[in-house]
Amino acid sequence: MILDNGFNFDFTATSTVKHQIVRVPNYTDVTVNSGSSLRCRAWDGSTGGILAFRATGAVTNNGTITSAGAGYRGTSHAATYRNKNGAQGEGITGFGYTGGASNGSGGVWNNANANGGGGGTGTGDASGGAGGGYGAAGSAGHDYGGRIGGTAGTAVGDQELTQLLMGGAGGEGGADADGGY
Repeated sequence: MILDNGFNFDFTATSTVKHQIVRVPNYTDVTVNSGSSLRCRAWDGSTGGILAFRATGAVTNNGTITSAGAGYRGTSHAATYRNKNGAQGEGITGFGYTGGASNGSGGVWNNANANGGGGGTGTGDASGGAGGGYGAAGSAGHDYGGRIGGTAGTAVGDQELTQLLMGGAGGEGGADADGGY
């Protein structure tokens, strides 16, 4: 992509810090008919997760406009795993702790990963914390069996949407001897 104008700010990208250039289409009137939906591609670690357009006229929504579930990713395990600490949800700082063996004590995985929720402690099925969004933190995960639930993801941005930031993913729950997914 070739830009007509340079950037107003400097951006530094790393393996965990990503920036995305998004073309915002301009329309006069926008209508989403009943039974139809307008949604974005899911975030894949490089692109997606954003739904944006401008309308100078009327926006009529008789269907669905959503980006729910298309933002930062949680972590899941495809197979049963036993006595594991849950992974932190992806947030504005990327992925944090990705899960691992548990002795049942709390640790770094319980903490929020910026706006991504913290993971639950294993050997007791403690739940992960919810991710944070615009102007609101997520909710803390539940303790279970004496094990610590994940911390809530922090609030990012504000409700006036002066910055465009995706809400954080929830943390993964811990697994006990019976296993978890």
